[in-house]
Amino acid sequence: MPASPIASTTPMIKVLIVDDNKSYRDAFRRNLMMQNYQVCEAENADVALEVIKSERPHVLITDLQMRTKDEGLELIRQVRASDPILPVIMISAVGTFEEGAQASRLGAIAVIHKSRIEEEIESLYTSINGAYTAYRRNALALSQIQEIRAKDASAVQPEDRERLQQILTSEQYEAAVRTEAFDALQALSEEENKRAVAENVQQVMPQHQAETVLRDVEQIITRELPSYDRLQGESKESLRNAEFLFQQQSILGTSIDFSRNIGFSYCFAAENEAKARLKKRLTRFLSSKTTPAQIEQMLDPRKKGLNLFFHQNLFHAQKGRALEITFDNIKQVLQRIEQHAARYKPDGLKALGIMLLCFGREFEFTGHKGQRVIIDNPLGIKGLTEDEIITYCDLLIGLQHYRNPYIHPEISDLAKLSKIRDTAYICLRMTSQLL
Repeated sequence: MPASPIASTTPMIKVLIVDDNKSYRDAFRRNLMMQNYQVCEAENADVALEVIKSERPHVLITDLQMRTKDEGLELIRQVRASDPILPVIMISAVGTFEEGAQASRLGAIAVIHKSRIEEEIESLYTSINGAYTAYRRNALALSQIQEIRAKDASAVQPEDRERLQQILTSEQYEAAVRTEAFDALQALSEEENKRAVAENVQQVMPQHQAETVLRDVEQIITRELPSYDRLQGESKESLRNAEFLFQQQSILGTSIDFSRNIGFSYCFAAENEAKARLKKRLTRFLSSKTTPAQIEQMLDPRKKGLNLFFHQNLFHAQKGRALEITFDNIKQVLQRIEQHAARYKPDGLKALGIMLLCFGREFEFTGHKGQRVIIDNPLGIKGLTEDEIITYCDLLIGLQHYRNPYIHPEISDLAKLSKIRDTAYICLRMTSQLL
């Protein structure tokens, strides 16, 4: 019998075995316990989810086929949605290459065939130990992120930002943890931008004429956007500040540069309003049990890219437009939705545009097994024609792309701000048409 892989001073690693074969569970449990692992069991996915809540295991090992032929894959989906840092290992007697690839794409750290379990037992122990180390590392990072987010923005220290940036850029952390770090940094950045915009407004706003100036600004906005009064409160404030500073920038020229804050405010208004208008649709779509199957057909499990026929549909749908995205961008969004399910949040205008492009219209293509795949506008978008939906996606994506100072360093030029302004107003008008 191999020596225990865990030193006596190391806390016991708790492993959950999920398999409908009791004899196999018993044998596997004895083997793991002899190696000093603590073991809990479940006979199917439903029981496993309850055990995860009550026992809080450090590693999950699941069979593929139990009550259904892909119950193990469905369990991985549910676990990744509810407890995304819990490491999963899949062991199966009948899994195909495609199912193994899908398990890995869903987040399984290892896929082992039951017929090779004796040969790979030492490798399995190594995987469990490595998974436990990763689990502890991710749990600590999540705790640190939560502590930083609980602070008032003014109390956040430079070292807090450095830690968030370190987590975000390090591949040793789970995607869900890095997403949390990104959201924390983005929230801090938005607060800073809002304060900077408010300071800019205060800097040039004649206080004795404030009401008159703001009324004039709102008249300008209403001419551009008749639905202005129906916007969300934050959208209205951001758009009002953007328009005021834009008008001031036109007068002041380059003597004072508000361009970064103007660009942020126009983009924030467009993004905030689109997300507010689409919130219920996005929640319903991301929680739907049919969504994973649709995404599975859009991805090619062998080439780790997009399904060829789906790729061709996206290409033809653009009708000559040069959308500022790559097919790799689309693949990444689909994979994040697949991994995070109902926890997924579009992280900007580009991700929102990609979701609308993929799920906000009706189309069909040939699946990777040769079957006909029909995408019947699962987001339930109404109020825009299919061609208008594509245009809307193009504008949302382009707005984020155009504002990026690393792509367009000439953003401070007033002509570039005019482009952002015009695009933001068009996006807001199209958002108001959504039913």
